[in-house]
Amino acid sequence: MVCTSGTGWCRTPDGRFAVQRGDAVLLPANVAHEYAASDDDPWTLWWLHFVGLDSAELVRSAHHAAGGPLSHLRDPAPVASLVSQVIDALDSGTAGGLVRASGAAWNALAQLIATGRRTPGPALSPVEQAVEHLRATTPQRTSVDALAAMVGLSPSQLNTVFRQQVGVPPLRYQSDLRMARARELLDSTELAVAAIAHSCGYDDPLYFSRQFTRTHGLAPTAYRARVK
Repeated sequence: MVCTSGTGWCRTPDGRFAVQRGDAVLLPANVAHEYAASDDDPWTLWWLHFVGLDSAELVRSAHHAAGGPLSHLRDPAPVASLVSQVIDALDSGTAGGLVRASGAAWNALAQLIATGRRTPGPALSPVEQAVEHLRATTPQRTSVDALAAMVGLSPSQLNTVFRQQVGVPPLRYQSDLRMARARELLDSTELAVAAIAHSCGYDDPLYFSRQFTRTHGLAPTAYRARVK
């Protein structure tokens, strides 16, 4: 389980512990546990179950690195993004999707082992928090008002400092993330354009195609057919 915002708690046979933004909980198979979001600051939680010949060893390695089932990630967005990729790959319902899901799950666990630590590091700045959330929740769309409230700034403040530090406003950054995901799917899958639009958070395939063409100068089908 990877918490990208808010707080909650988890209880195992070893006791109950708090879970906050940036925390990851990795539990072995067949361990009784329960977990829930806090009432006053409910979390956004990404989670998956995994099995495999090396799964137990991966869990032991992660617990050794973090000193237990709870570890802290200074930037949980890459791991959460990989969990999202697992979900997308499984949704495809293809043999290739299963391979991609397995690879993304392995990558997520490897990152958790490599970057997880026992205690939180330096706090992220408001813009870093905003970028982390947008990366972790792609392709969902977050309004500037909601994003600003999440990081403790007014919408105008967030727009100003985000543009100063990232180079584009938050809504443009979100669009760039979704377009990057669209390019990846066009290059690496045979999914129909309508399915790719849905995977990237666009309910209307025609609107998606117009946005893609405006951004890249090519329609999605022409982009896929180009010489690589």
